[in-house]
Amino acid sequence: MTVADRSDDGGGPKKTGYDQRTVWHTVVFDQEPQIGVVEYTYEGTHRYHGVVLIRISGKEITHWREYQHISPLAWEEFVGVTKL
Repeated sequence: MTVADRSDDGGGPKKTGYDQRTVWHTVVFDQEPQIGVVEYTYEGTHRYHGVVLIRISGKEITHWREYQHISPLAWEEFVGVTKL
């Protein structure tokens, strides 16, 4: 994905000249309550490792909570022995 497809800062004008990518590491979805969790690495202007929690109602995401940390480490180094 390039920045033309997505803005790195979540809003404002889109920047150009660098690639962006997201790697999903752990994806969990509980069908009955319609709640999902994902661990990811996002690389754009920085490398972020993070977690997103969502709730779906009907065909819409109704709740979104995201935590992320800027880190130069690769995913394997970042999670170390806590890898799921």
